[in-house]
Amino acid sequence: MAVVEQPTRTDFMDGDMRRVWDDLGPMPGDLRLYGGTALALYRNHRASTDFDFVTPIPVVVHLDFVHSIPYFEVRNAVGGIGMVDAEIVGRHRPVAVTFLETGRLFARPTEDPVVAPNGVAVAHPID
Repeated sequence: MAVVEQPTRTDFMDGDMRRVWDDLGPMPGDLRLYGGTALALYRNHRASTDFDFVTPIPVVVHLDFVHSIPYFEVRNAVGGIGMVDAEIVGRHRPVAVTFLETGRLFARPTEDPVVAPNGVAVAHPID
């Protein structure tokens, strides 16, 4: 069985992103961190300024759902069923967070996510 590296490399995050990351825990609705920030947690290959969360579960992402996530102090959110863009309060700047149903634009993930130390499911590096 292959050992999967852990998504623990946070040195690419600025202070506001790191505060939001440290405050996060297990996400509802099978949300998992996806995209460049997820990959940077494994590879530390680039800076990142936002979080992209996706879910394979249809019709779970909507404004009320985003406002119900206990880890976020939502400053602003726009969107509807299937995709929501939100700004989360940071110390010096808002942190952009996108929530998206994977069935809308992406193929479903092929591997199970890896759980980071804070409890957030992070997409496997091959996804």
